Amino acid sequence: MTTQTATQTDPSKAGPSFDSRALRDAFGSFATGVTIVTTAGPDGVDIGLTANSFSSVSLDPPMVLWSLARTSLNMDAFRNTGHFAVHILSADQEALSSRFASKGIDRFEGLTLDRGPDGVPLLPDCMARFTCKLAYQYEGGDHVIFVGEIVDFGHSARKPLVFHGGRYGMLLPKQAVAAVESADEFSNLSSDDLLYQVSNAYLRTRQSVIEKLESRQWTAEEYA
Repeated sequence: MTTQTATQTDPSKAGPSFDSRALRDAFGSFATGVTIVTTAGPDGVDIGLTANSFSSVSLDPPMVLWSLARTSLNMDAFRNTGHFAVHILSADQEALSSRFASKGIDRFEGLTLDRGPDGVPLLPDCMARFTCKLAYQYEGGDHVIFVGEIVDFGHSARKPLVFHGGRYGMLLPKQAVAAVESADEFSNLSSDDLLYQVSNAYLRTRQSVIEKLESRQWTAEEYA
């Protein structure tokens, strides 16, 4: 593991100094989900952006948080809103994430929306969605941290979209990893070989059965 040591700073100035690229890469080593945060801005204009700075805070009362860069053009809208919504994206919503991270476009064009309190736009088909009342705002360096109290939520059994090291990814259960590793035993075979085709079909079928057992919480005996 490569380490970085803070450089000496002027005592009159707060905070150590690090190489910003190295620090960003270190932050990126933490795998997160991907969210889109929305609110209704001035004059009812729909506002939304992609963020992975999301975390649960409390069960009682139910609260979540996320943060926004001070330089964001949407800062005033989120500072002055009464409500916002956090959408946790599923694995098949990478294009939606990219859309809400893009500039100079209408991010909501063509989307079918529901509406929450204060007209907050709600996106469909997400892995989970939290509609929140803005509770607190905290100064966090070059970001502002928003804490919301959940007033409504929903979730599904979809698989999550994952972000790590600046790239999108998918969650792969350990059983699937084991199946892939088992397939390496036949890596010296051509895809035209009968043994390769049979073993590959077996591994795929085995993984499908494992996933069905997990989703229904069955034992192997109950499945049989």
